[in-house]
Amino acid sequence: MKQTLMFALALGVAMSVRAADEPLKLAADACAGLQSFAIPAKAIGLPTTGAVVQTATLVRAADKDNVNGDFCKVTGVVKPVHAGSPDLEFEVNLPLAWNRRALQMGGGGYDGSLVTGLTQYTLQPLATDTPLKQGYVTLGSDGGHKGKPGFDGSFGLDDEALRNYGKQSVKKAHDAAMAVIKKAYGRGPDRFYFIGGSQGGHEALDAAARYPDDYDGVVAHYPAYNVTMLHLGSLNVGRALYAGGGAAWINAKKLRALTDAVYATCDGLDGVKDGLISNVAGCNAAFDVKTLRCANGADTGDSCLSDAQLEAVAAITSDYKPGFPIAGMDAFPKWALLEGARFEGRCQRGDALRLRPAWIYGAHDRPGRRGCDASE
Repeated sequence: MKQTLMFALALGVAMSVRAADEPLKLAADACAGLQSFAIPAKAIGLPTTGAVVQTATLVRAADKDNVNGDFCKVTGVVKPVHAGSPDLEFEVNLPLAWNRRALQMGGGGYDGSLVTGLTQYTLQPLATDTPLKQGYVTLGSDGGHKGKPGFDGSFGLDDEALRNYGKQSVKKAHDAAMAVIKKAYGRGPDRFYFIGGSQGGHEALDAAARYPDDYDGVVAHYPAYNVTMLHLGSLNVGRALYAGGGAAWINAKKLRALTDAVYATCDGLDGVKDGLISNVAGCNAAFDVKTLRCANGADTGDSCLSDAQLEAVAAITSDYKPGFPIAGMDAFPKWALLEGARFEGRCQRGDALRLRPAWIYGAHDRPGRRGCDASE
């Protein structure tokens, strides 16, 4: 009898684990039923006047340009407290085969455009499926306002929009999405995550620090703080690279030669060569960028740096001090170009010869991505 009971208990546990692993199905015809779904203000944990679903569209795996499988695309708005303040637009994507997890994606810059959740998350490996294709509910928002191209800060004149940008949009979008998820599937997710970079990284830290009960995991990539000082620090980089009518410009091949030299000197200083520079202080003491100086200081090729380029490196890797405090900061810390940063990834293209603006540029060795370089 005891053996029979133990077997029954083990079978029950195994069946419950198997059921938890199986995708939760959403009927295709249930998608249209979410249209005009009203979310009461009490369902959102910050002051609003409620939210409403404006569109609910079934997207099929076979639809043109869709890489996310079968899902229900839901968009809506969270209404402001104050008349005249902007709505917060959100999107929630509900897979027809749900893995019982949700992923919220952060914005960027000054926000102002809708984060759809239809793409890969920040710094996701290229060869992997989007989270939505993997079965996650995905969501994002516009940060609580609409902006013009570039860094349009005019929304900051509205107090509610500014609070949304600074900290509240994360919570409002989360709670609106949670209401939609429960309405669609009849239950909430087992796990709720947040991933973002730059302003999205800032929002990820908000998620962790201000709303920890809402999330089971948060990834904050290169979180932005004090955007004005960040822009001045970036301007300092641009001025350094554009100095001498383009003589200081460091192209992608030179950048790779520089960062490879840093790793050759510093990777093993922590006792193991693993592609990470963990002993930063030791690296600062051990690596001398002047060892890469071209003969006579002239620009003689991509394997060395001219005197003008060495001056640019010195400016980039020194604290930038504008001469007055900005939001409590007197200096923008040096860029980690000589401490392990590869300056690889997405970039804004620039051209030293035409003096067109560039912020960050990179040298790439990953398939499918090209380096940003004046010669391209």
